[in-house]
This record gives sequence, structure tokens and C-alpha cells, in this order.
Amino acid sequence: MNGILAPMMDAVEATGRILGRRARGSRYQGTVPSVGFFHAANRGDPKALTSLADLGYKGMWESRPELRQGMVGEIVAHSRNPLKPRGILTGSSIYGVNRARGVISGAVGPLGLAFAAADVAFSIATAPRGELAAKVTSSLGGQAGALVGGAVGAAMLGLPGELIGGYIGYELGSLPGKALSSAVEFGRSMRRLHTGGDFQDSEAALTMRRRAAAELSTSLLNARQYLGKEAVLMHQ
Repeated sequence: MNGILAPMMDAVEATGRILGRRARGSRYQGTVPSVGFFHAANRGDPKALTSLADLGYKGMWESRPELRQGMVGEIVAHSRNPLKPRGILTGSSIYGVNRARGVISGAVGPLGLAFAAADVAFSIATAPRGELAAKVTSSLGGQAGALVGGAVGAAMLGLPGELIGGYIGYELGSLPGKALSSAVEFGRSMRRLHTGGDFQDSEAALTMRRRAAAELSTSLLNARQYLGKEAVLMHQ
């Protein structure tokens, strides 16, 4: 699950956006964008506002009327090259900031928190013995990194930036947990080195050692034989 949360969230968001468009009903029937379209949006026409929502501007259009002229310029520019990513780096700063706000609000919303909780629960359930703290740290750090990276990427380049930034942020955020996991594994390896590797003692092994110790004194050949076997057993 690690490393794929941001793309998963974007896939869910895209699906929700498509379904939301269908649920919102009719959109503006004229040319988008056009002078008539923007006049209708200024009047608060529901169909024009629905089309603005499809373009990613409805919330900003209603809450920040002083930025409407800038939004008009961005929408017109996007209509000329609809395949061009939108964000601060491509001259659509209002769209980029609005999308970044959406990333943050989505992460702290019910669905985002559910995904985060599922990722942490998965890490806890699959953590090897002694690595619970490392796995939880990696998961929580990855979640925070994905949020920051996704928001910054969205502001810079819209959806492509959100996907790339979310993935990079998750990987960077999980580094402390991975470092802790490596330290735990190193400590475990050192303990194994000084305690006979993975040797598991038992009553049967104890009985054999006692019998061998009793026979060591009978001949030098027996001593060499049993000591050699003990050494091989402890270093498997």
C-alpha cells in the first residue's frame, strides 16, 4: 500500500468528479468560454456555475469575486490548449492554488482520513516483530509527505503535479521510518551474530550436549567430533 496512496486518492477523486458532474445536472448550453457565459456566471446562473465547477473554478468564483478577471483569462487560455497542465508554472496560478486547497481539504476529509487510517492499520498488521514503531513512523511520515507533496505539485502543475508530488512526498516522508527499520534490522543481525544465529535450543539438544560432554573424556577423537558438530550447528 505504501507509495500508492496519492494516485489512489486522485483516482477516487476523478471518479467522484465525473459522477458529480452527472449529478449536478444541466450545464451552460452556449459556448464555453464566451462573453455570454461569463455574464451568466456573474449573474449566478446555475448552469454557468455548473460549467465553472467542471473547469475547477466554481468555489473561487463565488468566494473571491475580485479574482474573476484573472479566472476569465485562465479559462480562455485553457480553452485554446486544453491538454496543457494548469498550475502556477503554466500561468494558471488561481487554478493551481484552488486545486492545492482541494488536495488539503480532501486529505482531512472523511475519505482522506479513512485512507490514512487504512494505511496505518495495514502497516501495523503486517509489521514484523520488533518493527512496529518503524512501520507506523514510515506510514505516518509518508501520509504527511504525500499531503505536502501533492498540494505543492497540484499548485504547480495541477493533476500531473499532484500525482508526481504525492508519490515523491510519500517516499521522502517515509524515509525516517525506513531508516529506523534498517537500524532495527542491523541490531537484530548483530544479536544473531553473537548468539548462534537462528539456533533454537530444546530439551533434546540439551540432552545430546550432556551426553556428548560425558563422552568427551573417553577419547580425543570423540572430543573433536562433538565439538565440531556443535560449531557447525551454532553457525548455520
